[in-house]
Amino acid sequence: MKSFRKELWFNTKKRREFINITRLLEQCVRESGIQEGLLLCNAMHITASVFINDGQLPLPSLMLRTGRGLRKQDS
Repeated sequence: MKSFRKELWFNTKKRREFINITRLLEQCVRESGIQEGLLLCNAMHITASVFINDGQLPLPSLMLRTGRGLRKQDS
């Protein structure tokens, strides 16, 4: 079984931000040379998340608005 590992690091400008990493992941798959299998993308920081949404544009803004509402309730 073949495997490939690569760490990607991101810095954001805002406290809550979405970064589309689809192209970077596609590049990693090409770089690996693996033709079929599974890609595991894992956020290794407790405050980070990975979302898969198939490019549905309203979703990130909706999630940010929802997150703001939850934050207000917590305070």
